[in-house]
Amino acid sequence: MTTPRLDTIPSDTATTLHFRVSRSGACGGRLFHLGADLEVATRTPVDGEPVVLVPRGPGRPRLGTVRKGRLYGAAGEPCAPAWWTVAGPVRSIPSGEASGARGPLLLPLPLAA
Repeated sequence: MTTPRLDTIPSDTATTLHFRVSRSGACGGRLFHLGADLEVATRTPVDGEPVVLVPRGPGRPRLGTVRKGRLYGAAGEPCAPAWWTVAGPVRSIPSGEASGARGPLLLPLPLAA
């Protein structure tokens, strides 16, 4: 299965992006379970809240955080801004329990018409 790409991130602050969790895990003190649909706002994130990081080249989106202007992956590893951009903070967080210690993986969903 090929992962759909999110080629451009809308700059309109009223836009909401949708992603689906494709591997359970934790990020920013929150649990994300397999199959959960996430809503992501295209606004500036608050320091430390979970955000969706989108690769600037090939790859899958992932969860992370922005702390003091720097990007970090779900496990706290630094993410280079040359390779990653912030789609926005997670606006709705799924309920349920996650399993596994690795960070969750995400799949972008088509924009609603």
